[in-house]
Amino acid sequence: MLTQIRLCAARKIAYAYTLSLIWAWTLVPQEAGHPVTLREELAVGQQYQVRCRVSLQGTLRLPPEKEGAPPTVLPFTGKSQIDYVERILELGSGNEVRRTFRVYERMHFHRVLGKQEQTSELRPLARRMVLVRHRHLEVPFSPDGPLLWSEIDRVRTDVFPPALVGLLPKAAVRVGDKWQATSQVLFELTDLEQIIQGQLECRFERIVVQASARLAQVSLEGTMTGMSEDGPARHQLSGFYYFDLDNRLLTYISLEGKQSLLDSEGKSVSELRGQFVMTRQRVHDHPWVSDQALRGLKLVPDEENTRLLFEEPELGLGFIYPRRWTVRRADARQVALAEPQGASILITLDSSGQVWTGAKYQQHVEQWLAQEKASVHRRSGIRALDHPAGKLEHFQYEVTLRGERVILDYYAYQHSAGSMTVAGRVPSTQPSLVEDISVVARSLRHLGAPR
Repeated sequence: MLTQIRLCAARKIAYAYTLSLIWAWTLVPQEAGHPVTLREELAVGQQYQVRCRVSLQGTLRLPPEKEGAPPTVLPFTGKSQIDYVERILELGSGNEVRRTFRVYERMHFHRVLGKQEQTSELRPLARRMVLVRHRHLEVPFSPDGPLLWSEIDRVRTDVFPPALVGLLPKAAVRVGDKWQATSQVLFELTDLEQIIQGQLECRFERIVVQASARLAQVSLEGTMTGMSEDGPARHQLSGFYYFDLDNRLLTYISLEGKQSLLDSEGKSVSELRGQFVMTRQRVHDHPWVSDQALRGLKLVPDEENTRLLFEEPELGLGFIYPRRWTVRRADARQVALAEPQGASILITLDSSGQVWTGAKYQQHVEQWLAQEKASVHRRSGIRALDHPAGKLEHFQYEVTLRGERVILDYYAYQHSAGSMTVAGRVPSTQPSLVEDISVVARSLRHLGAPR
């Protein structure tokens, strides 16, 4: 299901900004016939203040609850406000931005789906992020601790301003000239994973002066169809941007858009309309992203700082896990994780009032192995491990089970309100994945307990 659509933003903000320009700008007709270069030079260390506003309205189609039943279509409205300061950390060989450091001042989301209202804010511990650009996606991590998947998803679906240089022409242009935005921009503005057809046309409209700044106004128009994470989709975009000719900066963009999810015949079955406005300016030695602020921070991704946080107050459970794992299921009784090479982790929450000690848990596992007629090649004794908020015990087996040789890794965690167990399964050919199970078990936390 769609979590957010980035296209389009606060209509009132766009109107107010444009109105201020109408009153304050001056047309520059003497420059109309002269070629103008619209090129933004990106460099490591550059800093930007960015503000984005989005508003959405339309309908969302939810998958049917039962097979054969019709899908549910619900009305949807949403708004978001995102403000941050960003510093470029790394450029690629083609001068594309590979890595940035970002500090959020605000990330606020509000949406109403049917009768369900949701509001969310960014956790204070996640305000500082490093964004690694991979193809047309941003992969964030925080130097201050693991991120929730929802926080990663919000950043992933947000516009990455340095990518918008693909809206600029490659050569000098005159008023009235047209050109096509790059495919990089199409991916950035639509969230399509594959673009089948369509383009976004840019047209140089005029040069205006506003508050002594010379601004090139460029209009945008286009329709793109392709595949999104929700299936076939069509995006229709229109709007404009301003390029600051003196500061060589794309400083403002306003877009209106319509996204339609399509059925197998190409007909629209769900539609969202919205507005997107972004303002952007260069800043210098901002205290949040200055050399001093970055000193001592680990700004390159590694095994530790890219881990994810699972935190569900309703389940009373929190833990940390490596990013290569995926949470497949989370309910009141169990949380299941899977890894691409065939490993799995199952966390079972005690709901019976029984306390699972290491000895009791190992006895249960021995009975299960006998029942499954597993061949045990190696077994360990129970070992007590340090844990900041409870008692953690560990034991392990290497067995042949149902024709496969695997390592079975077990933990029993006793906390102030009860107990939990962890059952990990790793192919014997991938023993390094056992350490991932240890990361999960050692970070287990009952949410009523201290960190």
